[in-house]
Amino acid sequence: MTEPCLIPTKDNRFKTCDNMIVHVNDEFHVVPRGFKTDLASIPRFMWPVFSPGDYDVIAPAVLHDWHYCCSKEVDRLKADDIFYYGLRWHGMGMFKALMYYFAVRLGGASSYKYGSAMHEHEGQFDKAELQGVYEDVNRLG
Repeated sequence: MTEPCLIPTKDNRFKTCDNMIVHVNDEFHVVPRGFKTDLASIPRFMWPVFSPGDYDVIAPAVLHDWHYCCSKEVDRLKADDIFYYGLRWHGMGMFKALMYYFAVRLGGASSYKYGSAMHEHEGQFDKAELQGVYEDVNRLG
């Protein structure tokens, strides 16, 4: 997993300043440059324990937001599973990663492909980028 290059925006989000490439089970998942994310949608009162700015959350959260928003080939369960394993790969303990996982499983249904991010990015990325999964990273052009 490449670390995301992020630029803060005026709307309290972050925009990727380069493609973020993640290799999962012989597939390349690519978050394109220019994608906006809020990292992890965690209520502020929980930030002392579950902060969206923690190192082990950032990259998995960016990819998870991309899958929820714009990827056409990754269903919700697979997106949540990839999020969990991304948290673990970045060093998060199993119990805390499971808490994040169950939070997105319980609270993510309404955001999956119906959230504001999808409309925000409408027309911004070409069809190949919206697939979000690449068998060969060289297909990026």
